Amino acid sequence: MAYLGQFDNLVREQDRGHAVRFTRSIVVFTDGLAVCPVPVPGGSPVLQRGVLSRLLGTGGPARQVRAEQLQAVALGAGADGTAGGFAPGWRGAHAIPFAIVERIVLARPQQVSRLEIHEAVGADGGPGRTVYLGDLSPARVRELLGPALGERLHIDVGP
Repeated sequence: MAYLGQFDNLVREQDRGHAVRFTRSIVVFTDGLAVCPVPVPGGSPVLQRGVLSRLLGTGGPARQVRAEQLQAVALGAGADGTAGGFAPGWRGAHAIPFAIVERIVLARPQQVSRLEIHEAVGADGGPGRTVYLGDLSPARVRELLGPALGERLHIDVGP
């Protein structure tokens, strides 16, 4: 199966201390990650377009989506699902293929977990490093990302 799982309710480090309209869900596929914005309950609805609209039946009107819907759509892609194929169907999402991931670091320096995604900087001069904050289980991160990343996954969570 191409969909492996997801990490929900993450906040970009750059958004900390600001009003958060969207959290992020990182959907894990066998070939990479799809980072998807998910509206905070009570926030503005997100207009879905393309494949996702058809799968969720949101044809015309705007609809607020949730992490559970992400999972349903990702599972619906079946064995052929990929991060690169999934991301374009989710408004504001982007794919990160495992091939360009230099390393992913999970740390818990204080009360919240930090998931750092380090990408090889491409020709477009991409960000190189993105940090997400949330409540992440080291065991779950290892389970979902370990097989694909191997030595590129670093978990630095003390007792």
